[in-house]
Amino acid sequence: DEEAGAQSQRAEVLLGLGTVVLPALLLALARRADLNRRAAGRVGASYVWVSGGGCGAALWLCGSAAASLHRPVPFLLFLSLATLGPFIGLAWVRGEYADLWIGPVDAPGDR
Repeated sequence: DEEAGAQSQRAEVLLGLGTVVLPALLLALARRADLNRRAAGRVGASYVWVSGGGCGAALWLCGSAAASLHRPVPFLLFLSLATLGPFIGLAWVRGEYADLWIGPVDAPGDR
């Protein structure tokens, strides 16, 4: 019975591949946005730091909740939203929201 309890506790904090991959893809998008901003000569807060901070905070909160409640917590839901939310919020405040999802529009002579 004690062994079953130990196995259930390990299962509560187990992160799946999707739980790690989706926030990592969002952080890669944030890094790409930072590189594009730097190439365009823009300065300001880094998308990857803002998104990574949200992801780290959600990971800590979910881990704490799982440990204290002794119940599984939907890490993927919270990590994805906590990574994407600050990214979208910062883009919206800067007026760069459309540029992030559509991409920079090339001038006709650029090709």
